[in-house]
Amino acid sequence: MEKFEPKYPGTIFWYSCGPTVYDSSHIGHASTYVTLDIIHRILKHVFNYNIVLMMGITDIDDKIINRSQKEHVHYLEISKKYEQEFIDDMSKLNVQPPTLYARVSEHIPLIINFIQKLIDDGFAYSCPSGSVYFNMTRYGEKNEYNHHRMNEQGVSSLESDILNEKRNARDFALWKGRDKAANELKFQSPWGFGRPGW
Repeated sequence: MEKFEPKYPGTIFWYSCGPTVYDSSHIGHASTYVTLDIIHRILKHVFNYNIVLMMGITDIDDKIINRSQKEHVHYLEISKKYEQEFIDDMSKLNVQPPTLYARVSEHIPLIINFIQKLIDDGFAYSCPSGSVYFNMTRYGEKNEYNHHRMNEQGVSSLESDILNEKRNARDFALWKGRDKAANELKFQSPWGFGRPGW
């Protein structure tokens, strides 16, 4: 077991994934964030660390967009409604709120720059469709990851539709290319129009 030593003595800067806000919270959210809250409290009150906790909120996602189209409302109306519901639910469970929230919609230029850095460093690649994928093979080489284990997993029927542009079945979308003419949510990037992928 490794000894935990924060980069800055006495302070922990912690990033936690948050919900994709397209629907009401469920028991999985409760379990995850109550568990993280217990760890947070132990670090703060037993080990006396100052905690700076940032939680990501995925407020741009295919599920949110599909729901907004179905209900004929702006996608941010859907995401704001369920984000607030999530915050209220966590408060009822006495989960301490994070120091700050980071919403995808507020960080598109930063996300694009980060993806470009991954491409520049060889950890991602762009496709003619405008999509960008994380390169799991390169990650495995760099981190001595078990290639055989990584490649022996099956491919879902949904994944098989896009395998022709992915280099490896395990590669995942960082950026989902979209047709410039399509009437849907998209942002300009060096690879063409699209939106963040997960």
